[in-house]
Amino acid sequence: MQLPDTISVAAPLTVSNEGEYAYDTPASVLCKLEHKREQVKNIEGQMVLSEHAIVTETAIGPQDRIWLPGQSTSDATLARTPQTIEQASGIGSGNTIYEIRL
Repeated sequence: MQLPDTISVAAPLTVSNEGEYAYDTPASVLCKLEHKREQVKNIEGQMVLSEHAIVTETAIGPQDRIWLPGQSTSDATLARTPQTIEQASGIGSGNTIYEIRL
């Protein structure tokens, strides 16, 4: 599978008593990014508008922060969290493939 794009992903390290997350240093993740607007059912089961689809071989968690290509990881206001996460086995390769909607 060709993964021509790179996003930055920061996983949560800890959560405070107030529910605030502290995040790890963002890492580069290879992916295929598509600009795709459509209604999807989010992790909480609500219908929301998704603007991006990301396909990757790297697991991304529901609380991970994601920056799109070209965005500065030093600006936390640009970070997004997944609206949906789907997992499947890649055809022929046996690798696990993830589709994340933002």
